[in-house]
Amino acid sequence: MLVKFLRWLFGYIRFTIEGNFPERFLNAAARRGVDLWKLSHENGHMTAQTRQREYAVLCDIARKTDTQLTDIHYGGLPAFLKRYRRRKGLLIGLVLCGIGCHYLSGIVWSINVRTPSLINEYEVRQLLREHGLTEGTPAKNVNVSDIINSISVNDRRVSWMTVNIMDTNAEINISPNLASFIGTQTPVPLSNMKSIADGTVTKVEVYQGTAHIRVGDGIRKDQLLVSGLVEYNNGHVELTDCEAHVFARTHRA
Repeated sequence: MLVKFLRWLFGYIRFTIEGNFPERFLNAAARRGVDLWKLSHENGHMTAQTRQREYAVLCDIARKTDTQLTDIHYGGLPAFLKRYRRRKGLLIGLVLCGIGCHYLSGIVWSINVRTPSLINEYEVRQLLREHGLTEGTPAKNVNVSDIINSISVNDRRVSWMTVNIMDTNAEINISPNLASFIGTQTPVPLSNMKSIADGTVTKVEVYQGTAHIRVGDGIRKDQLLVSGLVEYNNGHVELTDCEAHVFARTHRA
């Protein structure tokens, strides 16, 4: 893909090769290090493509090998610019469009905040705004480390957080510090799902929480199926209300 782009960027020429010994021409071109591609036979003669800047070298080789070259097509960016050189408005528009697309691709247009019910999403967005992260902010102006350190240190409700900027999107993940809610009016969510009868699990759909069973497992009545205790790879633990659908073939007397 990169090679094709470079060929288009610097321009290429498609030409015909005519003569009694075209093989001599091809061998001489190879010795001179000239890049040829899309070699084919058309209407009794050979055709090929080369870089526009190397065509003069091929013409010199053709004279020495008694071969005639005829250019039949100019392609790539130089040919495009030459074709529309009198339409300055179009060229200026293309340049401005390219500059605009490049600039807009470096701006954060979407902020997705993932936070448990203990911490209000609106408050999180307010904190992010105070630290310079809002929709329309250039990504290069966002100091991710400063945002994480400042919010984690100054807000006791936050145990840890991550800020990931990918292209034009910002992903914010926050885990609450449960100890800071003890003794407050804010209820700490935690719910588990247990079985109501003996049986065999046939289907498990977990939307939130941690599954403790798999399809095919045998279960007992009152066995824990899905817990609201979520442990992340970095060792942090979060308590939440589990959401899941567990289907089983039950065995009842």
